Order: sequence, then C-alpha cells, then structure tokens
Amino acid sequence: NEYCYFLGNKTYPEFYIKNAELVLMASLSEAMPVTVMESFSLDVPIVTTPARGCLDLFELIDYKYSTTSFDDPVEYAELVKRVLDEKDLICGLSKKIEDNYGVAKIINLWNDLFVQLKEN
Repeated sequence: NEYCYFLGNKTYPEFYIKNAELVLMASLSEAMPVTVMESFSLDVPIVTTPARGCLDLFELIDYKYSTTSFDDPVEYAELVKRVLDEKDLICGLSKKIEDNYGVAKIINLWNDLFVQLKEN
C-alpha cells in the first residue's frame, strides 16, 4: 500500500532509513542490530520486538520502544502509534549517542584512565 514498503535486502540502506518516518524491526534474534544503530545515527525512531541485541542498545540510551512479546500484533501496532505520536519527543538520538559514546567521550575516558594509572 502507499504507507508501507517492503524493499528486501539493500546494500546501502541509509537512503531509505533517513527518508523513513519510522523503522520497524520484527526480529526474533539480533546479535548486533545494525539496523538499530543506523536508525539511531540517522535520528529515525525504530520499533522492535524484544530481541536481546536490540534491548541491549536501547538500555544504553534509555530508549523504550520495544514490545514486551514477540507474538502480540496489537501491542506492536499500539507501540507504532505511540512512537508516531511521540516522534517529536524522541528526536536527537544521534546526539544522545554522540554525547555518551562519541570519539571525544571515549578519548576523554582513556585519558582519565591513563592519568589514574600514572598516579598509582
């Protein structure tokens, strides 16, 4: 239909993600959810099922848009509606990640560690 497109596997999905209003992910398992990281980096909200890898990333930035079960389409649909309604409240995902896990932050953490080691 005109609102939802299933495009299959794409080598460079950034174009599609950055032009999406919302990314939906219904995986049963995700060891390293690259789609979640791409969505966050492009400031596009994402709704997922409770796949462990997704939940691990969500915990890092206190992101709450994952279902509690894998098999409840009503819960998934309600969460999609909630994200679309709250989209303005959850913008700035890439800034949140940069502030907490960006290169500058990591360099500062390493510098602090070296200072502590030198002092001991």
